[in-house]
Amino acid sequence: MRKILQTLDKKGLVKLYKGKNGGSLLIASLDRIFLPGLAEIFQGKLNECILENKICPDRSACILRKKINAVEKCENNKKRKK
Repeated sequence: MRKILQTLDKKGLVKLYKGKNGGSLLIASLDRIFLPGLAEIFQGKLNECILENKICPDRSACILRKKINAVEKCENNKKRKK
């Protein structure tokens, strides 16, 4: 749990307080937090090759990658509109 909170602290989403009365506080507004963004923080870009280029050397022709890119683009557009 500590590593998760430290990562969120580095990204400016939470503030951590040390000591006897320490803890964590959500400092990012909820309209700034989206599931795709959290996934990217912990797993990297959604459109990275899940096969690590071991099977298909031509990433530009990957059908799955094109679909994931489309979903990621749609989610990013939703974030910008809010």
